Amino acid sequence: MAAFNVALQSATIALLACGYDLPKGTGSHQRMIDTLKYTIGADARLVDELQAFRGKRGGTVYESVGIASESEIQEMRQLAVELSDHVMAWLKTHHRELL
Repeated sequence: MAAFNVALQSATIALLACGYDLPKGTGSHQRMIDTLKYTIGADARLVDELQAFRGKRGGTVYESVGIASESEIQEMRQLAVELSDHVMAWLKTHHRELL
């Protein structure tokens, strides 16, 4: 799902802005999401919800396998927007030179 990819890209931006290397290999998406607690100070609710979608996603696209309802897809979209907005606000405060 594109929304989950937006969330991963937001986490990537935060990690790179802090000067860290991206996680690689098995579990990299899980670790990428977990880092949001430390890079941008994301709250546990956001991280937990993203982890739940990551687990459900399991390497496939939601719509193609029908494992997520329309309401879950909408929720993931909202999470992606929330995270993207949070990362942008964080960049403006902590890394304005990157914008």
